[in-house]
Amino acid sequence: MARIVLVKDIDGELHGYTDADERAYHRFAQIVDELAEGETLAFSWREPRTPEFHRAHFALLKLIFESQETFAHADQLRAWLTCGAGHCDYVAGPGGELVAIPRSIAYETLDETDFREHHKRVIDFLRTPRAYHFLWPALTDIQGADAAAQLIAHYEAQRIHGTSDDEAGDTPID
Repeated sequence: MARIVLVKDIDGELHGYTDADERAYHRFAQIVDELAEGETLAFSWREPRTPEFHRAHFALLKLIFESQETFAHADQLRAWLTCGAGHCDYVAGPGGELVAIPRSIAYETLDETDFREHHKRVIDFLRTPRAYHFLWPALTDIQGADAAAQLIAHYEAQRIHGTSDDEAGDTPID
């Protein structure tokens, strides 16, 4: 399958990002132009992940890690949140029980659209009793819900005002 990276120029025209991409794009355009009525063409596309949103997501993970009481390592928290958000596979464990295995959230695995959906699902998971009971076991239901809500509100305020200390660079990206 051909892979083409496109860029839009100042005039709003699409071009290949590299010379090879340009050649492949012209070939694709030629194929489209030559399609006869009733012929089909299948293609896939992906929206590259932006570093800014990637950093914002990891800033959220850092904020959660620094406020929680359960995990000793940020990677453990990330794996747990990934599974909690449903981005996992279930396999039989040693005793036959189902065990959640987190799927990768690496750049080449999730594009921008899928990564934004994953981020939303992580936030939705944080709002559940299952999440806040596990992260803050000493808190009551109301306190846990408030802690999660305050954490999410703090994160969203940082994003809106651009004051997020996106120091997630020291966190492995997967």
